[in-house]
Amino acid sequence: MNKGVSTSYLVIAIIGIITAIPVLGSVVDIFRILTFVLLGFSIYILVKQPKGPIKKTGAILMVIACALSLIGGLIVMGSLGSLAAIDTTSNLSSYEAGEALGGAIGGSLLGMIFTFPAWIIKIIAIVFSFITYGKLKTPVSQQNL
Repeated sequence: MNKGVSTSYLVIAIIGIITAIPVLGSVVDIFRILTFVLLGFSIYILVKQPKGPIKKTGAILMVIACALSLIGGLIVMGSLGSLAAIDTTSNLSSYEAGEALGGAIGGSLLGMIFTFPAWIIKIIAIVFSFITYGKLKTPVSQQNL
């Protein structure tokens, strides 16, 4: 089996753990750089791992989790743009300020609809990645296929 594929499973499991920790993951992955790294390693695994008895479940789930996380992040960032309209020096009426605040809150809730399932799928993908890494590291004669 390709050593790069088994190492990639270990890398996506470790980076996935870092980004899945609720507070630490948000701070470390502020610009979604680690999410793009996870997406890249997962696509690498999908391309390079040969078809065989070992499934690509961890990589597929990680691609889905990264896509949902990026969509949710884009929605939240877009909704925070409406908060830029609320400024103490601007001449917005209270109705306009309330609309901008409501848009930010609604966008944040919509973003959570994507990011929370992404977090759950990412945890499942981490488990599958560790299982697959263990299968790839054990010799073929010791595996119970």
